[in-house]
Amino acid sequence: MISSTLEPIWPHFIAPQEVGREGLSLRLKADRDVRIAVARLGDLLSVDSLQARLRIDRDDHSGCFRLLGTWRTHLVYRSVRALKPVPASLTGRIDERAGYGATEEWGGTIDPFSPDPPLEIGARGIAVGDLVVELMMTELDPYPHGEDEEPIDYREEEPTSEKAWSQTFGGLARWRAGGDER
Repeated sequence: MISSTLEPIWPHFIAPQEVGREGLSLRLKADRDVRIAVARLGDLLSVDSLQARLRIDRDDHSGCFRLLGTWRTHLVYRSVRALKPVPASLTGRIDERAGYGATEEWGGTIDPFSPDPPLEIGARGIAVGDLVVELMMTELDPYPHGEDEEPIDYREEEPTSEKAWSQTFGGLARWRAGGDER
């Protein structure tokens, strides 16, 4: 998770004692400073909005917390070919677990079918803001393009194929003077 090694991008934490037996419902809305930091992190022109609706429930049996909800953002990419602004809207689901000692003790015991270990509850609590930022970052288009630009078909071609190589690095190769263009 982003906040485990760096200062938090979106410093919104929930202390475990805030989650009662009936759970806790949250609506988060990123302020201007957070949106600017997220845009820098994702190399975006802007993040115009970033919001999340979240429910946190305590699982007394396992001692962990379940986080369920949705997030959405309106942002502006820079197209990879023409470097033009490309507005986009993204949405996603939140379905995570958090627990104390999650990285060492809880690892595969909470949900053996989950590919990711539960989130660690840090000294400041559950980092729900950075969780939303991390989930958003995983949904960003790695090769954004404008409506008037042909998309880079990076999923169907091997990165070493001539077509994929020329779409991605053709401009750089033409810029280079002589030598091996690959």
